[in-house]
Amino acid sequence: MTAKRPFSCFPYSTGVSSFKIRTSSASENNDKETEVYIPIFNNASFIIRVAYSWRMPTDAELEEQLRNMSPEQLRELQKQQCIFCKIVEKKVQARIVYEDALFLVALDINPATPGHLLVLPKEHYSILPQMSEDTITHLGMLAKHLSQAVLRGLKAQGTSIFVANGLAAGQRAAHFLLHVIPRMEGDRVTINLIEKKMLDKDIDALQKSLKPLVNKLFNLP
Repeated sequence: MTAKRPFSCFPYSTGVSSFKIRTSSASENNDKETEVYIPIFNNASFIIRVAYSWRMPTDAELEEQLRNMSPEQLRELQKQQCIFCKIVEKKVQARIVYEDALFLVALDINPATPGHLLVLPKEHYSILPQMSEDTITHLGMLAKHLSQAVLRGLKAQGTSIFVANGLAAGQRAAHFLLHVIPRMEGDRVTINLIEKKMLDKDIDALQKSLKPLVNKLFNLP
């Protein structure tokens, strides 16, 4: 008779759209492991552990299980494997330059330029819209003062401050990050924004579509 054993899911690689499941079954004459790869959703990094008897769940069953999880459950699963949450918890070493009740600021170990700072919330948020307005207000204040610090302390000539908000925007980690990058003339750091021509009627259509939504968010008539 095959004994019940857990299976576990964990990221195959940070920033990719698949994860690895390792299963093991034990019986009197058999002890083996099997590995399969299935897609993940929203570039999440997480661990799942459940019990099974003799049959390994199918990919479709696992996907359905993930779809049925609440945002809170998914966030907690992401948090368990998030390298930046481990930095916040001091389980992973980082070169911290600032810390308060809401945020931690550390030097990027693979900087675009020397002094490249990562601002990360202590609570696990994947993207900016998940954060409260008060937290975002505090984030803006931090960005301002950190920019001043690198301009004065590192004699930078400018700063690039940006967020990669979502996979399509180039976000690689499942933890929200704000980058403060010291800039110097000729530093060869590129943030390419390719200009495209648009017809006036297309711009007017965008304005007509977006303005009512923005007004509604800000409680404007």
